[in-house]
Amino acid sequence: MRTREGRYHKERQRSLASSHIYEFEQVRVSGLMTNAPYMLNVDCDMFVNEADVVRQAMCILLQKSKNSINHCAFVQYPQDFYDSNCEELVVLQSHLSRGFAGIQGSIYSGSGCFHTRRVMYGLSVDDLEEDGSPSSVNARKFLDEESLARKFGSSKEIRKSVANALQRKSNSHNILTNFLDEAREVGQCQYESQTSWGKTIGWLYDSTAEDVNTSIDIHSRGWTSSYIYPVQPAFLGCMPPGGPEAKAMVQQRRWGTGMLEVLFNKHSPLIGIFSQKLRFRQRLAYIHIFTWGLRSIPELAYCLLPAFCLLHNSALFPKGLCSGISVTLVGMHCLYTLWEFVSLCFRYIHVSLISYSSFLEFRKPCSLLQKRLSPRQGQGLGMDHASCSADPNAGKFEFDDSVYFLPGTFIVLVNLAAIAGFLVGLQPVSHIYGGGGSTFVEACACILVVMLFLPFLKGLFEKGKYGILLSTFSKAAFLAVLFVVFSVGK
Repeated sequence: MRTREGRYHKERQRSLASSHIYEFEQVRVSGLMTNAPYMLNVDCDMFVNEADVVRQAMCILLQKSKNSINHCAFVQYPQDFYDSNCEELVVLQSHLSRGFAGIQGSIYSGSGCFHTRRVMYGLSVDDLEEDGSPSSVNARKFLDEESLARKFGSSKEIRKSVANALQRKSNSHNILTNFLDEAREVGQCQYESQTSWGKTIGWLYDSTAEDVNTSIDIHSRGWTSSYIYPVQPAFLGCMPPGGPEAKAMVQQRRWGTGMLEVLFNKHSPLIGIFSQKLRFRQRLAYIHIFTWGLRSIPELAYCLLPAFCLLHNSALFPKGLCSGISVTLVGMHCLYTLWEFVSLCFRYIHVSLISYSSFLEFRKPCSLLQKRLSPRQGQGLGMDHASCSADPNAGKFEFDDSVYFLPGTFIVLVNLAAIAGFLVGLQPVSHIYGGGGSTFVEACACILVVMLFLPFLKGLFEKGKYGILLSTFSKAAFLAVLFVVFSVGK
């Protein structure tokens, strides 16, 4: 079993370039101790909630096919939290992840996953015979002492354990106390120098999202994966304080930055069409996931469009017959949504809009370019792994002086200004009730946007860390005034 216990205490003192090293330390140490063929990856803030979880995963990893070997490299479980209704994760895991599982397999999401050790050691599907053992040609390539030393380091015991793992053997006769000194040696960060750890072996570096980077590398080698979505959550975790929207902003900032990094590195689904074993539909699915951060551009435009139409006295939707058709189609869709997913959908869109429109994704390309041109710094990109607390205000949105809260405040102020202008009758009555101008529909759209940004609206009236800072409000108000003047003056 491999966990990330202790990693978070070191992350604050290390650069992002070495933030994943602790994972490799545990893999190497466990290779010396037991060399078990399968590893369980669980975050330190999560625990096993289903006693049958190991048996379920092993049934998939150990099953034999009649025509070929088992190509399943890992089994992924969804991430659930007992202290939050994470509807955004429900949508992601219950729909997107299941769709991935129907192609080449689900994406490794960083926790709640059973890995095959020899796959993490760089083994490909083409390197195996029909019985699952390494082919004679590849066996010489993998088990050569010089090759093992170059890839896995100078430790003889590590090289021996790797050779055993590739041949599906274990270190069952090892006396653990005899390997303490060796374990300390391979558990050091310096051991990875001049080796393939983090490059082609184990969890891969070169991205803050090492999970998806590793996932696409495994699938590119021809392996598949499985996804288990049990009725009872297999793993449960505790979310850090700050409100669900704030948590989503921090997490999605990290995800979006890492995914854009993977999109442009050597494991990108845009390259290697003929050399990789990544299936075409799986490649398209990865591209969809890696580019979701760019949604901030249209999301911001859609959030400001109703206010612009209301201030500019123009129609948001077409008039006449086209309007009737549009209203009918939209009404049918809304009724279906209300019947099936109204609570879930509203919560998901509510969190997504706050995250996407807060320029998180605008900052991601800049962060990516900055990290390529300068040493990696850990500030602002890491996860906040604070422990759970019994604070009665734990569900409230917390604000600080970060620039990420500026766009949401700006959007709320613009839409409030548009609604106020509509209510006090700044527009001519003939334009309101005559054809061609803005109507009650645009005002309702502005109200909907404000409702979706409800934490920012509440932040205008809260105090302390739960209220929007004066500096953020001043900047947002200045931008809102410019937007209103520009919209009315057109």
